Amino acid sequence: MADSISRRRFLSATAAAVATGGGLPVVLGGCSKATTERSDKGAGGKAASAPGQGKSVGSIRLPGKPGGVDLAVAENADYGKAVEDALNGFGGLEHFVKKGDKVILSPNIAFARAPEVGACTHPDVIRKMIQLCEAAGAGSITVMDYTLDQAKVAFDVCGATEAVAGTSAKLVSPSQGELYVEVPEFAAAKGHKALGLKQKLPKALLRADVLIAMPVAKNHEASVVSFSMKKAMGLIWERKAYHRDLPQCLVDLNSILRPSLIVMDATRSLQTRGPKGPGEVTQPNQVVVGVDPVALDAYCCRYLTVEGIKPQDVPHIRLGDECGIGSMELGTSVKIQEVAA
Repeated sequence: MADSISRRRFLSATAAAVATGGGLPVVLGGCSKATTERSDKGAGGKAASAPGQGKSVGSIRLPGKPGGVDLAVAENADYGKAVEDALNGFGGLEHFVKKGDKVILSPNIAFARAPEVGACTHPDVIRKMIQLCEAAGAGSITVMDYTLDQAKVAFDVCGATEAVAGTSAKLVSPSQGELYVEVPEFAAAKGHKALGLKQKLPKALLRADVLIAMPVAKNHEASVVSFSMKKAMGLIWERKAYHRDLPQCLVDLNSILRPSLIVMDATRSLQTRGPKGPGEVTQPNQVVVGVDPVALDAYCCRYLTVEGIKPQDVPHIRLGDECGIGSMELGTSVKIQEVAA
């Protein structure tokens, strides 16, 4: 299989894995605010855009941004090249993935939709990330998303099956309850507490060293946009109840479950009828890399040109900024590096 292509097995773990996770969030002022806050301040005294070093839940490391850049953006019709260029512009994957690491790649591969529909992360983006993780010496690579369509069909149609073929990566949809463990911190978070909601995460995720979120830039009928903050819902057990207060639940989720790195697939952008489509699709041919989900999501609103979505139009982006998860102040505290093709 060529590097560029045309177009979720877990072992047991215990709830103790959760208890060992440092840097877990606490509830402050009505916001679920991560204790691993950023030390530098942006305009108005808000924390600037990159989370500091520390840990997410379980064993997931948060190395933080490698340098002074908050977001790196690369454009190329060769999507694998766009991924590599954006990562290099951000400081390189080696800052995040070390030899022997257990890596979870979390693309959006939940739907049985072909790549051109723009509902799922492009298989070329997935394959390049697998190859780069292999080159960095990852001990294991798991490509994980809890599918909404039947897993095998979704993976085959969206190109994920082909993307992992011939690599060391495993493709997994954690669709069985025994694969999950309850994470107590969620019950104390504002939205979850108000809804009386408990939450579980995959056991394998809690054992991972590195979590790389790989969302696709698209419209969403319930949340306005589906970027990195919304993508985290592909790694949780209880999702239906979130829609009773989606913005706050997304902020809770992104306060507790932090990815080590975010690689946004903006090679295509589903403009209408998201998250599944089909709908109108544009082709920006871009990849955006960062560690701040609020900054990244605010930036990616520019791709939804048909409806003219702005960051302030998206409740969970605004709330994430207010609660200190990240910064949506793209013109002030967020430094953006555009990588030449």
